[in-house]
Amino acid sequence: MNSLYGNYIQFEGLHPFADTLISYPTKWYDGAIRSPETGSHYINILVEELELHGTKKSIHEVLYRVHYNTNMLQMKVGTKEEVKLHRQVPYFESSLQKKFMFPRQ
Repeated sequence: MNSLYGNYIQFEGLHPFADTLISYPTKWYDGAIRSPETGSHYINILVEELELHGTKKSIHEVLYRVHYNTNMLQMKVGTKEEVKLHRQVPYFESSLQKKFMFPRQ
């Protein structure tokens, strides 16, 4: 008889999308902004937040900070003749069942 609680994790019957986290730099219909000099603002902020808080806060808390900081950037897009201000709004989906933090090294 299989025990639900034991010294091992029972993987039989787990949904394939259980414990999945997907983070996008924008909603699927909006383009992400990249700088030729510094690259993706979203990735730069993500790396910075992971370095500062990745071992102290849950990944959800880190992503909330990333999304807030990315959305606070007002970026210029367009041509020389027609420049518009744009804010990028990141998005993530999570089916994590427990709090996830990166281990300290």
